[in-house]
Amino acid sequence: MTAVRFVLFGAGKNGRHLLREIGSERIAFFLDNNESLDGSFVDGVKVRSFCGVDLMELQEYCVVITVMNKDISLKLAWQLQQCGIERWVFYDMVDDWNDPLPEDIDKKRTAAVLDHYNEIGMRTQRQNEWVRDHIAPKDLKRATGFLRHRQLKIVEFAHSFFESVHEIEIHPVLAYGNLLGLIRHNGFIPWDDDMDFELIRPEYDSFRDYCKGRFFSTKYEGLLNGDDFVNYQMFKKSLFEEHPDEYIYLEVPNHSMILKGNSIFDACSFDIFSLDTYEKDYPFEEHRKSLNMLKEKIEAADDCAQQFDAIYDFIRRDRNRWDPEGTHMFFGADDFTSYDWKMEKDEWLDRSDMFPAVKRSFEGFDFYVPADPEAVLERVYGKRWTKLPPEVGIPDHSFWQEFYRDFCENADIVYDEKYPDTFFTGLYQTLRDKGIYARIVILPGNDRTREEYEGIVSRFDDLGIEHTSSINRSADMCYTAAEDEGYDYIKAKMISYKESEKK
Repeated sequence: MTAVRFVLFGAGKNGRHLLREIGSERIAFFLDNNESLDGSFVDGVKVRSFCGVDLMELQEYCVVITVMNKDISLKLAWQLQQCGIERWVFYDMVDDWNDPLPEDIDKKRTAAVLDHYNEIGMRTQRQNEWVRDHIAPKDLKRATGFLRHRQLKIVEFAHSFFESVHEIEIHPVLAYGNLLGLIRHNGFIPWDDDMDFELIRPEYDSFRDYCKGRFFSTKYEGLLNGDDFVNYQMFKKSLFEEHPDEYIYLEVPNHSMILKGNSIFDACSFDIFSLDTYEKDYPFEEHRKSLNMLKEKIEAADDCAQQFDAIYDFIRRDRNRWDPEGTHMFFGADDFTSYDWKMEKDEWLDRSDMFPAVKRSFEGFDFYVPADPEAVLERVYGKRWTKLPPEVGIPDHSFWQEFYRDFCENADIVYDEKYPDTFFTGLYQTLRDKGIYARIVILPGNDRTREEYEGIVSRFDDLGIEHTSSINRSADMCYTAAEDEGYDYIKAKMISYKESEKK
């Protein structure tokens, strides 16, 4: 049996001690995060910087983390895991380095990683609480990179659409996260990426009729089950494949939307919600009771078609209570907020808080906002709407990326300095235009210094290119300048740059 060869992560005292215990013939090299040590020697064994080492080469060895400090050693283990290096051990996991590695080494490694995750979770929670108590929301920087480019693309799309339909007199009012972002952050919530608008019922109906008469129009009436999100996303995916770069008017039971794009992950869309006004002698308690009954029917429905039936039936009966000039206002039955939102005050909205709507600039474009946006936000989100939420910094729609990876054709494009940036951006855009979820993979290491790595990331951020620092092991294809067999661990179809150029 061939003896295991090791790489010692950490060129300090413990690393030198382990070198003497194992013997230099079984040590390939030292690995260290201190770039100034790169190329030096410890007792005749070369030290290599983590940023400069070829990650593929590390796969050949077992990496021993020699640092004894638990916090630091766990961070190093996390660093290795993030780069796809799974063959590693802690200094104290092995009693005799001349024997084969212990049979329970995988269990010990898993336990160590879980400990680190737990520590990260607890530490992040403490940091989150501190940040929310000490940082004003308006002091937060805007989103950057791909997310920022997507925000600006979506807001321009919404503004352009409403400008193109100016012949219908509607006043779409910024709602929910966009209104919250405008007042609390002077623009998008830094981790948000969609747009919501509200229309008073007569304008909502006019808008729907207009869209149905001019654009492709459809409903989602599919099945609801444990995978309802997947069913719904697959339905939208098919819409873009069948109607590329066309305006699409889509109705779902709890709102409607406008969509346009060539693929589900690069398309633009915004949501439209309804508002109804009621006669002044209609008790809110009675309306709430009716909404609770509607909620029960919606939850008992087998599919969205049954939900539509329940909602339309409710609206037909509810019209008897509507008053176009009424001061009592509430979210429409075809807006999930009306029956599935926990608000502090269970009472009517005051129409004067919403109308007359006024125009304000949102990310450089003028949109209507409520007459008293602060009152509306307090009504919807409670008195703590001015504070940062517990989910600060977490993208609202991160589940979309999971869907793209699991249910769309995927391609990793591994960055290499041998080729100009324009090659990667061109290939990236070509693949995404064809409905392939392509991302540029910028791996740490590969003889790059930290500054070089950050420079590459910054360039692609400026271009709004979606990138990652880790390989998607289930990708359908991976474009790489390396020899195909060198990436066997990816378990994906490998295509060289030369082959891609032919395509």
